[in-house]
Amino acid sequence: MEAGKMDMDISVAAQGMSGKLPVVNAKEKNLAKIDKTSKDFEAVFLGQMLQPMFNTVEIDPNMGGGSAEEVYRSMMADEYGKLLANRGGGLGIASEVKKEMLRIQEGNK
Repeated sequence: MEAGKMDMDISVAAQGMSGKLPVVNAKEKNLAKIDKTSKDFEAVFLGQMLQPMFNTVEIDPNMGGGSAEEVYRSMMADEYGKLLANRGGGLGIASEVKKEMLRIQEGNK
């Protein structure tokens, strides 16, 4: 099969039945990225705020302790931060970060 014909066959197959290539709205894709980034920021922030709380709890010698428990506690604080950020809008940090990111991106300083 000729190279040009194969390229044409692939592009027709990619277009599907409608004959049109799918349009990816760059603005919607960018808004989704900004939304995710702002939620991730809030999750990290909350995880960092929770970390000192876990540091005040004494390690139970019956449960192991050691460096592995320190790592586990750090991971647990991060996961709690993610849960809090994704549940019911978190503390509202993500929405403010999102607004600021959009303002900066639009050039409205």
